[in-house]
Amino acid sequence: PAKSALTGAYLAGVAVCVEFATWGAAILPWPAVYSTVRQLFSAKLTRSSSDAAFLERRIQTTGRRSPRKQDALSSTTRELQRVYGEVFRKDSFTQRIKSSLLELPVGAQRDFKMLNSESRRKVHFVAAELGMVSQSDGVKRSVTVTNFGRTPVQKDPDEESDFDFQQETMETVIGGLGRFGSLVASVAARGVPRDQVLLPAVAATTAGAAAPFVLGEASADLLVPLLTGGIGLATVWQERVGKTVVASAKNKAATVRFKCSTAESLFGRAMLVMSALPTYLAIATAAATMSVICFVEEVAPFVRWCTVPLLLITICAAALTANRQKGIQFYIKQAAQSVEGRVPPQCWVTGRRWWIVPTAIAVAMPLDLPRRFTIACAVLATEIGIMMSSCFTQLAAAEFYAARAQRVWARADAWAQEASTESRALPLNSAVAVINTLLATALVVFDTPINSLFPVIGFAVCYQALQAKTVASTNSERSTVEAADIQSIGTQAPPFLERAAATENLSNDQTPSTSTVRYVAVRSSMMDDILPNLTAKLQAEGRTVDQLFEALALGREEVTWPTFREFFQKFDTSLTSTQIERLWLVFDKNLSGGISRQELADILGKGEKTRAGGSFGLKKLRKTVGRGIRRLMKLCDEKKADDYYAATAAERAVEGVQASLSGVR
Repeated sequence: PAKSALTGAYLAGVAVCVEFATWGAAILPWPAVYSTVRQLFSAKLTRSSSDAAFLERRIQTTGRRSPRKQDALSSTTRELQRVYGEVFRKDSFTQRIKSSLLELPVGAQRDFKMLNSESRRKVHFVAAELGMVSQSDGVKRSVTVTNFGRTPVQKDPDEESDFDFQQETMETVIGGLGRFGSLVASVAARGVPRDQVLLPAVAATTAGAAAPFVLGEASADLLVPLLTGGIGLATVWQERVGKTVVASAKNKAATVRFKCSTAESLFGRAMLVMSALPTYLAIATAAATMSVICFVEEVAPFVRWCTVPLLLITICAAALTANRQKGIQFYIKQAAQSVEGRVPPQCWVTGRRWWIVPTAIAVAMPLDLPRRFTIACAVLATEIGIMMSSCFTQLAAAEFYAARAQRVWARADAWAQEASTESRALPLNSAVAVINTLLATALVVFDTPINSLFPVIGFAVCYQALQAKTVASTNSERSTVEAADIQSIGTQAPPFLERAAATENLSNDQTPSTSTVRYVAVRSSMMDDILPNLTAKLQAEGRTVDQLFEALALGREEVTWPTFREFFQKFDTSLTSTQIERLWLVFDKNLSGGISRQELADILGKGEKTRAGGSFGLKKLRKTVGRGIRRLMKLCDEKKADDYYAATAAERAVEGVQASLSGVR
């Protein structure tokens, strides 16, 4: 008895230890989790403090920067200061640095402190020119130059300065002539802009140029500055209009980009919700497998009743999957609507709450309870797999519309960037127009023969501004048209295709293609006009597609090109030879040189000889049975992303033409 009592005490103590160990194992991870979260927040706070300290130090070091004004007067002042500094003043800072480094002995160092970024760059250039090594310190805003003995060869200062001055003069003259020639060529290539301001500007220029020779001195002194100022005002107005249209185009492109970003954010949320579905499927599959093993293998009767908790686990997994699928469908619906796409249909399992029906049927089958529960587990696991597959299909369908919106944004942004590039020359034109007006006003008191040139110069600047504004407005309009419908990709070639074709290295026998890619969402106006008219004509005449084929084939097995061309020339006299050739490529998909009965029926509709033979034939019965089976299988069938976008016959014809042209190319 004593041993038994001792043994029972030992067992009780071990049981207590096990319970405490289990309790400790359950409690132990939580301090670690708390410590991890606390360290995470501490790291975030430390990072924020360090960023704040860095920004504060940078502000104390560099100081506050004042934004540069972008108006016409400020741009004119800056341009005048830059021109004056380049023409009339020498860079005294560079000369001082150079003379100081020339006196630096071999092996010595010299520090240049408290320099801005531009001054430090000049010091680096001078040190490299003299063969010395320079090292910059951005925090201290200093540059340390070390002379390791690589001193340059000394030349005669007078001879060197004369040679440098002559060389700089020649380079300046050649560069100016080259820039002027390229400017004249670009202006001539753009053509005459169609703008209402052009005719008044021409009239004002003519009047201003003829005023000193036709009118009196007092009238000319008053009229020439007024006309020059009016032309300058028109130039400045072109800058305002150009910047307005560019800003509008960029706003439309940014709106499309914002919609795409919203859709991507919703896709990320849907993927986060979807991440638990494979786990639920694995749990349900494991429970179904264990329930099958419980009655397949020779086990004790009470073991088979383990299917009851397994069924409960599977039901919980299915319910959680159905609940998460609702959230996934909500995010996908929001994402599809944000990019103006079609909302994918819901899965048939949860759309009508049918996921409970197969489980109830399985439980109600005339079998023993373990087998019923096993069948129910298998059915629920299958439904979880169907729901997960439906979620991925819906996500792919929504991403299909998002990808199309991304392409539309890329095209709209490309045209907006082209418009922005053209508008960058407008502030310079405004500055030159203001300077021209100021000079005309200041020199009017002097009786000089160049007074009549100021209106001509102002017109040249205004003409260039009109060209830049016209091109910017055209590109902005193209960008607006591209961004109008974010689910329809335009047919005009974007600018980056032409630029790539012009800049890429191609051999002489290769010709780059700058035509845009046509998607099924692009409608062909020619096919949409011809095919309905042809179908209506056949219906009005009471003819079928087979009769049309017999009339065109003339007893042959295929329709030939001369008969096809003659028929469409009589059918629509406005069609050109190129359009009829495109129609031929539409009908002749296999490029065999003739149009068969089947190819004609694929475009215009099937005739009697292309359909089934008898009304109650075996072939029709087979098709009817197959159609019924397919309708029943649609309950478990999932559509693809492309199936949500139905293309018309004309769009399919255009797609055939593109495929044929690609093969010919």
